[in-house]
Amino acid sequence: MPLDVISYLEALKSRRLSNLIIDIDKNWDNKLIKNLGEPIDPHDATRKIYVDVATTGLGINYYLLDAADSEVPAYKQLSLTPPELSEAYVETVQNSAGDYEIASWIAPTDGISLKLGVYTLHLQAEKISGNIDVRLFFRLYERDSGGSETLIAESYLSDLIIDRRNVIVGLILAHDHEMAEGSRLVLKVFARYLSGGSSTTVRLYYQGAVRSRLAVPIAKEVLDALYFSPKVVTVTSNYIANYGDIVLVDASGGAVTVTLPSPKANAIINVKKIDSSSNVITIDGNGANIDGQASIQITTQYESYTLVSDGSNWWII
Repeated sequence: MPLDVISYLEALKSRRLSNLIIDIDKNWDNKLIKNLGEPIDPHDATRKIYVDVATTGLGINYYLLDAADSEVPAYKQLSLTPPELSEAYVETVQNSAGDYEIASWIAPTDGISLKLGVYTLHLQAEKISGNIDVRLFFRLYERDSGGSETLIAESYLSDLIIDRRNVIVGLILAHDHEMAEGSRLVLKVFARYLSGGSSTTVRLYYQGAVRSRLAVPIAKEVLDALYFSPKVVTVTSNYIANYGDIVLVDASGGAVTVTLPSPKANAIINVKKIDSSSNVITIDGNGANIDGQASIQITTQYESYTLVSDGSNWWII
């Protein structure tokens, strides 16, 4: 169907797209449709930020705390637990164009593996004073055990910071990034001052009701642990357990030792004796303690231990 000339002229006259009838496919020739509203109906167009938030909805949140890290005091802590603390803020004051680091946060040492996907930073920000346009962005770094830092990725820029409101910025990690043993994830938040002018103050809020956080994609292994049946293994000889194992031990042929893997936060392993013999099952902490002991034993049929790790040791629950 040809273009409706009347509706086109009406649209030009009123400068409103609502008066323009488009009843044919349109090739936008790499042009952008800017500043869309939030989608409501199923067939509404979506904004990039809406998609970014949706794709990290099922993931892990690292909450921004105000407390300094014990090992790297210049950085603040990232926590997997939502903080029940008073609201806090950091700010920067600048009067010339450039990128300025506002604050940095560091995650616990937990052997995190960064999976490909969208990473989003959720916080509140406002421009307190000044006349310079400012946008926010963040960078992720790997900090090794020696203190050296390697850039992993950088986010896109936020909308202009004006009055206090929620701000979401994100980045796409194209490939998995495996952190080295002992390395820690570092989050650095920057303000980009787009020009020079009067001293302009930008403030970031976190803790309290704000719940500022870095949302990271959840790993398949974590999804498996949450939504699929755990791995059940039956063993008759010495066995090195994996995270999430339910180990059924038949020690009728002789004593058996089940060796735990290195402690990992939130990991759970269950060990159960299924035979009626007097042969002992030893659960070895592999250098970590189990309720304060290097190892524990099971001597009775159908006795079991469920062990959970806090990242440093194993605990019986």
